[in-house]
Amino acid sequence: MEITAYRSRRKLAALLVWCLLLTSAWGLWLWQLDASDLTHDEAISYHWASRPLPEIIANLQEAVREHPPTYYALMHWWLALAGPSEFSLRLFTVAAGVVALALMGWVARLSLRSFTGVTSVVPAMILAVTPGLVYYARVARMYSLVVALSLLSAGIFLHSFLRAQEWPHWAGVVGLALVHLAAITTHYYLVLPILVQPLLLLLARRWRPLLAWCGAQAVPAFAALVWFLTSPGLRLTIGSVGPVLEIPARLRVLHLLGKLVFSPVVQVQFGLLSVILALVGLGTLVVFLQNRISGAWLLLSLLIPLATAYSM
Repeated sequence: MEITAYRSRRKLAALLVWCLLLTSAWGLWLWQLDASDLTHDEAISYHWASRPLPEIIANLQEAVREHPPTYYALMHWWLALAGPSEFSLRLFTVAAGVVALALMGWVARLSLRSFTGVTSVVPAMILAVTPGLVYYARVARMYSLVVALSLLSAGIFLHSFLRAQEWPHWAGVVGLALVHLAAITTHYYLVLPILVQPLLLLLARRWRPLLAWCGAQAVPAFAALVWFLTSPGLRLTIGSVGPVLEIPARLRVLHLLGKLVFSPVVQVQFGLLSVILALVGLGTLVVFLQNRISGAWLLLSLLIPLATAYSM
């Protein structure tokens, strides 16, 4: 009886902490959301989203160095529902950022099973005060949606594939296929964390989950191929990108990480950056010590996409 009451109190405490975090983030990110005019990038978002859907797709296929159409299509439908204003344009991004915080807690619990209850909110709290997310959660671009899709993909992968010895449940296979379809049609770089997943299944010798994972990628892979073949702008973009075979200096690495964590418009504070990197390193070490395969996934998911993106 006492154990049951203790668990009930822990669940209630966790629920209250999560409600406090999510409502605080929601309220603070909405504060004076429309106080400033649209930035250049936000104006581009409105430029694409305000057009008819067939025109959005046709123009993006011709555009060089542009993003795929999913975010703009979602914004097109959102603006039709909420109206074309600075506030409504940015409100969608705020909602995606709050969803990303909740997904961070889910991924934390899956990464380390003992990391449950109130303590699972810690990674979400760190994410909530990361200057880059705070900035991107308040601008009308796809980046908070990118974070949410990355975390949703990670959660489904950890839950349905990485832990499985046999065939994953069909819902996990279908869910991962749909999330990856949304991911690669929102931002091209999201293919990088996706490709870490089969590498981990291969290293962990999860043969049936690996086959199921490969099967799940048939839909997003086919969609990506069709988009590539019908998009001359994308082919020109890829043709202009080449690998940079160099080892960056330590200060260059810190500068790049600072721009990633703080966003290109927020001044990098290297003291705070060091604290955030230390917390990320400590969290990765804790996960690795408790569960090596989950720790390896987390480490490779942090390193491989960043290194590949830098080399491109």
